[in-house]
Amino acid sequence: MSQGIGPTYFFIAGVLVGDIIFALLAMLGLATIAAQYSPLFLSIKFIGGGYLVYLGILNFKNAKHKKIRAEFSEKGWQVFTSGFLLTSSNPKDLLFFIGFLPAFMDLENTSYNDMIIAALIISTTLFFTLSFYAFLADRMRKLFKQESNLTLLNRIAGGLLLLVGLIVIFG
Repeated sequence: MSQGIGPTYFFIAGVLVGDIIFALLAMLGLATIAAQYSPLFLSIKFIGGGYLVYLGILNFKNAKHKKIRAEFSEKGWQVFTSGFLLTSSNPKDLLFFIGFLPAFMDLENTSYNDMIIAALIISTTLFFTLSFYAFLADRMRKLFKQESNLTLLNRIAGGLLLLVGLIVIFG
């Protein structure tokens, strides 16, 4: 919301690169490792869910203190790097692909062509999804400059983070 839609595409590109790397790692065999160390991944699930609950509570509690920045001065490569680092430093993305891809692909018998097709499908889906969110955020920017509307948004986001965290833990 703070930067407008233009620079957001650099961020989206960084996210896409990070997610494709994780998807390729999952396709190249990390799913097998994950299956052998299921107690480790179960504990990561609880830690990740707990972290989401924590973020939800913080977001809900501090809803009035967050504001949309009026200006944005980062360059395209800095925004790309932010998107890439956000994704590549988040093990939940890798865990998602490890859990998701085996439902659609036989990872033990996957060819390079299959991996390229999967990467293209993932990239296209993610690009359009994130572009849609960027479009909505750009359109909502004026509405959320009012503090009361922003407080409501932050409380809703906090509640959703809390709910998702509980679903991760108990689901």
